[in-house]
Amino acid sequence: MMHLLRKRIRKQERVWKHFLQVYGLSKTAAVSICASFGLNQRTKIKNLTTKEINRINFYVSRNYLIGDSLKHTVAAAYTQIYESKRRRGLRLRKGLPVNGQRTRSNAKTPKKFVGAWLSLKFKQKRQRNKQRRRIISKSKGFNRGKRKR
Repeated sequence: MMHLLRKRIRKQERVWKHFLQVYGLSKTAAVSICASFGLNQRTKIKNLTTKEINRINFYVSRNYLIGDSLKHTVAAAYTQIYESKRRRGLRLRKGLPVNGQRTRSNAKTPKKFVGAWLSLKFKQKRQRNKQRRRIISKSKGFNRGKRKR
C-alpha cells in the first residue's frame, strides 16, 4: 500500500487534491508543491512513479509542518496562552471573543458560553437591579402599583 504524505493513495485522484486532504496544506501550498516538481494540477496519482512519490514526501517533510506535528505545535501554543493567565488566555478558555468584540448585542461573535456562570451572573444582576428600583421608588414616595381610590 503506497502512501503519499501519510495518506493512503487513491490512484484516480488528482495530485493537488490529495495534498488538500493533508492537515496543514492549503491550496497555495498544494499548487506550489506541484509547481516545484513540474507537475500539472490535473496530473493523477497513477501517473506518478514511486521515485517521484518518495521525492514529494521528502520535500514536504522538510519544508512544511503537517499532520500530528502541526497539531502538537498548535496545542502547545494554546496551552502556553492559557497558562499565561492574561486576558486573552482567560477569554479563550471561557469561549468568549478575544479581540474586543461585544457580547451584549452580538450573539454570533462568541462561539459559545462555556458553563452556566454567565447566565447565573446575569440573573443575579437583574435581581439586584429590581431590588434597587424598588428601594428607589419607595424612598421617593412613588407608588408603582395600582392607584388606591
